[in-house]
Amino acid sequence: YHPPKETRDPRKIDLVDLARDPKDAALEFELRWATKSWGGAAELARGPMVEQVKQQQVACDSNPNCAKRASELRGTVAVTAQLLERDMTQSVSRVITTGVGSAPEKHIIRVERDGPLWKAVSRVVDDGSFKPRPPQVPQMPPGQLLMRQPGMPEAASSSEK
Repeated sequence: YHPPKETRDPRKIDLVDLARDPKDAALEFELRWATKSWGGAAELARGPMVEQVKQQQVACDSNPNCAKRASELRGTVAVTAQLLERDMTQSVSRVITTGVGSAPEKHIIRVERDGPLWKAVSRVVDDGSFKPRPPQVPQMPPGQLLMRQPGMPEAASSSEK
């Protein structure tokens, strides 16, 4: 049963929910770029990417076929992302877009943390040359990773007894 006054439209998802994770932010930015949703892409851009989005919007506004092409793309574009690198403040993802042309497009998108959101700072074509850095594992003395249960004496205080 579906009451007559309710709609079947999907709920609107807030930008905070879309860009809370770096891979999701890169994916959402590329989806908006590929479907020519420049206002939405500008929301997820930071630094030099804001200027690139504005340039694309100006170019699209001057082309009368751009709006028609954008409405066609909204139903055909699909985007997937792979997280390549991540640390506390920045991340790199490979984003693959299908439905834009005859072959899938691949881009490397760098995002940076901006408060609770992640925002795109660069977008380059993936030519296969990007090699992610190996993860940095801190070196600790043996036994330092063991968890001390509450109430247990620390190593320094047990040697004093």
